[in-house]
Amino acid sequence: MSEDFWPVNEETGAPMAKIMVGREEKLNIGNYSNVTIGPASITKFVRDDEEYVRQAYKDCYELIEEILKEKREILLEEISVK
Repeated sequence: MSEDFWPVNEETGAPMAKIMVGREEKLNIGNYSNVTIGPASITKFVRDDEEYVRQAYKDCYELIEEILKEKREILLEEISVK
């Protein structure tokens, strides 16, 4: 997608709302050591309607949480093996 392209609602022709959700997580793994997981981010275009924007934001945040959880589990497993 080029920088000058902005998606529109196919039904109304109105510009779609752009939401961006980002998150990272810092884990304390002991002895003054920290590991950062992320950052992870999602950009999504949705119908410009408050209900759709709110739901899309929640969905994106939950997806990022799931991804970070998987990465955290992998990292903690790797640390415990060594």
